[in-house]
Amino acid sequence: KNSHPHKSYFKKISIVHNGIIENYEELKTELLDCGYKFNSDTDTEVLGSWIELTQSRLGCSLSEAVSTALNSVVGAYAICVLEEGKEEIVVARKSSPLAIGIGEFEGDKEFIIGSDATPIVSYTDSIVYLEDNQIGTISNSGVTITDADDCIISPEITKVKIDISSIEKSGWDSFMLKEI
Repeated sequence: KNSHPHKSYFKKISIVHNGIIENYEELKTELLDCGYKFNSDTDTEVLGSWIELTQSRLGCSLSEAVSTALNSVVGAYAICVLEEGKEEIVVARKSSPLAIGIGEFEGDKEFIIGSDATPIVSYTDSIVYLEDNQIGTISNSGVTITDADDCIISPEITKVKIDISSIEKSGWDSFMLKEI
């Protein structure tokens, strides 16, 4: 019940999250007061419902809801949020890394989201690293990045050169055994 992804209470929002929301109990109390219920014990489910409530109250886009909701969040996060019926992904970060790989698959644009370039580099060497308090909106047309003031900024695409063999399992059954 605590594994990702989590759905918001009304099932409109799906979210994965790396980090910790320090004030999730306060947010959860407000959500409970609004009639929300929870299926897990995670701060991630609370954050997804908080974004959903924000969007409902403001009647805004997902990226605007994420931006506004995160203004009241205390903690560290790298999040990936989807809205039911929409063909976009919204990502955001604060004190937790987030990378977007930009590639091509069978002639179409391809975007890969991860916490680092290492799981992405076998698919593309073009990486956009989100900075703290930036929000990215990924759609079929590309990636749009906004800063803390909601100003659109040009994403800086970094060409990453990583020796794939140095990050592969190299015959070990798992990455953990390789590291040990």
